Amino acid sequence: MGFSSEEISNVLIEKGWDSAEINEAFRKVQEIMKEKQTLKVMPPAPSKKFDWSINFNSLSISQIFLYLGGLIVIVAGIIYIGINWEQWGPFSRILAIFIPMIICFGVGIKMIFDSDSQKQSEVFLAVGLLILPLFLSVMFQELEIFKEPFDDSFFFSVSLVAFLSYISLKLLFSLSIFNYFNQVAGLFVYYFFFKFIGVSSIIEAHPSLMAWLLFFLGIMYFSLGIYFELNDLKNYCRLSYFLGALLLFFSLGRLGSEGDLINDALFGSTRHSEYGQEIIGWSNFFVGIFYLIIAHVIEKLKDYHFDEMSKYKDFFYIVGPFWVLAAIFFLGLGGKKPIYETLLLFSSLGLIFGSILRLRKPYLILGTLFLVVYIFSIGGEYFKNKVGWPITLFFAGLISMGISVLMERIKKEYFDIKRG
Repeated sequence: MGFSSEEISNVLIEKGWDSAEINEAFRKVQEIMKEKQTLKVMPPAPSKKFDWSINFNSLSISQIFLYLGGLIVIVAGIIYIGINWEQWGPFSRILAIFIPMIICFGVGIKMIFDSDSQKQSEVFLAVGLLILPLFLSVMFQELEIFKEPFDDSFFFSVSLVAFLSYISLKLLFSLSIFNYFNQVAGLFVYYFFFKFIGVSSIIEAHPSLMAWLLFFLGIMYFSLGIYFELNDLKNYCRLSYFLGALLLFFSLGRLGSEGDLINDALFGSTRHSEYGQEIIGWSNFFVGIFYLIIAHVIEKLKDYHFDEMSKYKDFFYIVGPFWVLAAIFFLGLGGKKPIYETLLLFSSLGLIFGSILRLRKPYLILGTLFLVVYIFSIGGEYFKNKVGWPITLFFAGLISMGISVLMERIKKEYFDIKRG
């Protein structure tokens, strides 16, 4: 109100209060004010952030030159070493890789302890970490540690030593940059470990084994991403989710492309050429279903605030229907196959109408694409060189226009809402 305590006391004395009552009233007011201050709602704690992230929208000129300089150093080093490689002996070749690597590590580690040089230190460390596997490869080869260079045991050793080195550096300096290299190196360790223990010979009898191993590795990376995101380590979980999605996509795609998904379940390692088209087609069909299941699981997990994982939901929701429709189309090739052709028709129409229910424009595009493919495929098979072909296209165009009108009416009548 702007009145001092003395002015308030004088007014209260004029109203008949005594000094003891006034002092007690002031004391109680002070206690109430203290309680309000202690009960004040504290702002939420900021999420954990890490110092190794590149925001391209806020890069300064000095940072641009720093990253560009690191790239130029790597390229120049590769060119220089490549030009003079044959002229050097084994020891010189090892030193040619070791010296720039140790310089980058030395400068980077020195800058770690300077608070104003954190960004610069991480660039030097990143260059050193990239050179490390190359240095190990050259050293192992030139010292003839392995009888057969560049075999499975050679690559497994390089990957394992690099992986352990990255972990050791992470424990020593606790910089987030090492976690990125750990995840990538771990992928190579996993792959070459199975080849090192003799899985290659088993793979010759079971070609799909490596695809299954990579499939389970993809699940492991997604699980690692969940762990990181639960602990608010968003910079780490992004790479984990990316590697997981990549492995799941390519491993399942490999199981579908050769028909191994169905072939292994029905015939084991034996391949039956007479069932080739059906096996490959149905394998890809179920691969598409798997993609949709993955998308559905990611969508459900979004309810638990896995926002970084949810970014891959749309990817699998697109490749899933595409894989299913492409598989059905493949099954219908090679002559008149009314069952598969009818299935493709209804699947395409179902995806078109599903695009309204799910409010997904990619579904509309995919359904329309395969509906056009169906029309031309049917026309080519049943009305080749006949007048029925243009008539079929004419009615197909009318049907497509009718579907468009019907969709607009359904959309206005039942789904006339604004999307949030």
